[in-house]
Amino acid sequence: MKLLFCLCLAVPLLLPAASRAQSSAPSIDVTAPTTAPPTLDRWVERTGNILSNRLRYPTILSGPEEGIVQVKFACSDSGAPAGIALLNSSGSRQLDKAAMRAIQSIPTLHPLPAGIGAGQNYVATILFATSQASYKRQIRDLRRQALDNNARFARRAGGPAMAIALLDTPDTPRAAN
Repeated sequence: MKLLFCLCLAVPLLLPAASRAQSSAPSIDVTAPTTAPPTLDRWVERTGNILSNRLRYPTILSGPEEGIVQVKFACSDSGAPAGIALLNSSGSRQLDKAAMRAIQSIPTLHPLPAGIGAGQNYVATILFATSQASYKRQIRDLRRQALDNNARFARRAGGPAMAIALLDTPDTPRAAN
């Protein structure tokens, strides 16, 4: 409602200016304000919250399963996740499918952080844990893997050109049914 009110006020103000422009008065350029793109940290937080809200722990007849799923995806021009693919399986088909469904259900990844365009590949690492102890163990395992990957990359590249770290490590799991 507020936007409509502002637009209605702007139209009468611009009309007299247009008629004066014909009488060789100096012109005035009007530019709409733009919002700055989110920082990478804010984008990761926002996207993680959306993903967490859409993630559903699957009902498995044999009992709850645990594991870490990594899903690779890109951002289409429209902002929807595209090219969704399983990068690393948890070992459970149900957990893998739940993770991929959650990524697919993200309505938009826009606005993207500055410097990151459509088509950029992303990896979502999703933990399924049945207890706090399991969650902490999985986080420890992910940190160890990240350190190993960083060391391997540094040896291949001849120096530490890139680092991989966990951006979001809350003390409690965020996803809930």
